[in-house]
Amino acid sequence: MQKARLFVIFIMILLVETGCTKYIVPDYGLSMSHITQLKSLDAKNKIAIEPFTANSSRIDLNCRGTAPIEFANGITPEQYIHTALTNELTLADLYLDSSDKKLSGNIEYITLSTFGDGKWDMVMTFTTTDSDSFSVSSQWLVPFIYNGEQQCERAKQDLSKAVDNFINILINNPNFKAFLIK
Repeated sequence: MQKARLFVIFIMILLVETGCTKYIVPDYGLSMSHITQLKSLDAKNKIAIEPFTANSSRIDLNCRGTAPIEFANGITPEQYIHTALTNELTLADLYLDSSDKKLSGNIEYITLSTFGDGKWDMVMTFTTTDSDSFSVSSQWLVPFIYNGEQQCERAKQDLSKAVDNFINILINNPNFKAFLIK
């Protein structure tokens, strides 16, 4: 009987520490430094971005193994990244939905680790209309916070920063730059 009580107390503490709350990622904030970098590339033509795809079995957006991190309005991670990149290209005057010059992308994985010092890991493979493929990977550190709810709140906030970091790495990728200036 004593073991059963201890088990129930342990489960209650675990639920309080990991939370049952959904964490909704804030909208992506455009980066003026990205837009300025993109404008400086002297691109020959505007590009279109095909809808991104994902290997959904390799997307883990759960904080501490239980608390889901989600996007507003039920959008997917691939839609979130697609919209962020498209908006930045649009403001840099490099995006045209009807362009024959297209970039497609597939999320290989997005994972969140929040035990100890946390991190967001992202890897995507991109393919151009010239059939050139290249991969981009990024990592964004999420500082450890003992309180599970605060840790998940921080991880949620940092996902938009992780996407910003990912886009920064993408637009500085030599293959992406070469695609834009061809």
